[in-house]
Amino acid sequence: MRSLTAVLIVLASELTASAALPQSPGIDELMRRVAAYVQSFVDAFGNVVAEERYEQQLGSRRRQLASDFLLVAYPGRADRVLTFRDVREVDGQPVKDQPDRITQLFLNPFDSAVARATEIQLEGLRHSLSGGRLANPLSVLTILQREYQKEYRFTRRGLDRTLGSGIRRIDLIRLRPPLSSQPRGSVWVSEITGEVVRTIRIVGSERTTTTFEVDRELRIRVPVRMEDDVGDFRGSATYGNFRRFNVRTESTIDASASPTPR
Repeated sequence: MRSLTAVLIVLASELTASAALPQSPGIDELMRRVAAYVQSFVDAFGNVVAEERYEQQLGSRRRQLASDFLLVAYPGRADRVLTFRDVREVDGQPVKDQPDRITQLFLNPFDSAVARATEIQLEGLRHSLSGGRLANPLSVLTILQREYQKEYRFTRRGLDRTLGSGIRRIDLIRLRPPLSSQPRGSVWVSEITGEVVRTIRIVGSERTTTTFEVDRELRIRVPVRMEDDVGDFRGSATYGNFRRFNVRTESTIDASASPTPR
């Protein structure tokens, strides 16, 4: 039988160890950290180009697409960002008239550039398998921005140690959507930094999963894999060769966006 002194020493050690552990934040504080991280991600990942390899399968039909994938932050419009892909190859064959389309986006005023980027997106869909689709690996990050969080309910779940230390799962569901297509999903985030490690978005039968890992050059977590399932359709994408895309456009955009009255 242990002496009273020994018992007190053990209890004191346990209390000290417990006090040393970082306290898990509540859901409100955790989502504040996540929102701050997402903003830092947008700032760091803006104007970064990645090579995307997208494999599609629908029944016996298959297609492989190689694209440039971007999150574009335009000069003077830090509150507006845009993700899009510019398809370069289809089943190993180069797409005609593809070179320099990205450069031209940066040489246009913001509104014109958005319209042009939409055209490029639609052009990319033309190369997709009929009945398939091209998912956005960063779609859930939009939901996690502070201004959009109020449209969702976030529920704190358990820690997932398979993804690292202090990685917490959070479930989300939109509050007032059409019942037939209620967006929901889960995110795995660092309790300490708010970093996003994995996301899942579900709308009806659609399910898109994105995994993020730290890129050595950029020193931020970037999307590295995406899995997309819709009925019989399967999409699988990988991302690599991340690099910054810089074009000196400030004077061009300012001049076009704010003409001097005559």
